[in-house]
Amino acid sequence: MSRDSEKISYSEKTERLKVITQFIKTVTPMIWTVVIIVVIIPLLGNFLISKSLTNTATTTLKTPFKKPIQQPRLSHQKNWTNGKPK
Repeated sequence: MSRDSEKISYSEKTERLKVITQFIKTVTPMIWTVVIIVVIIPLLGNFLISKSLTNTATTTLKTPFKKPIQQPRLSHQKNWTNGKPK
């Protein structure tokens, strides 16, 4: 094992390092593409969804106020005005 490391010259080690750095330079754009797809696009989606939900909530609040529905009186209930039944 130690003989194998002794046989490797500095030029071979340098060449390996060059290959590794070139590989990293080649892969870096792909890594950034994956980061954008995995992180930034869902964040934008969440932002757009939350913004659309707040817009719909404010538009529903701006609708005109409706008069509450009165429940019909039962036959045994009397409507008294001025002390006399109606």
